[in-house]
Amino acid sequence: MQHNYGYSPSAAGQSLLNRVVRQRNALRAAIPKPDFTDEAAVDRYIDAKRNLNKLDFREVHEAYMALPEEQR
Repeated sequence: MQHNYGYSPSAAGQSLLNRVVRQRNALRAAIPKPDFTDEAAVDRYIDAKRNLNKLDFREVHEAYMALPEEQR
């Protein structure tokens, strides 16, 4: 019988995942929505959202901590 002694790897992983999702959503909300008549601005907006999905959890955390307090 294996004992975890109060530590659950699956719960720790789920906690990390939840934190990253919350932080990534805050970063998405911080990206200003462009004037949709400006095609170049829309392309930059879409690229910013795509690039956000490519960040690993440490990069997401660093970007999140760089946000002003009222946007977190």
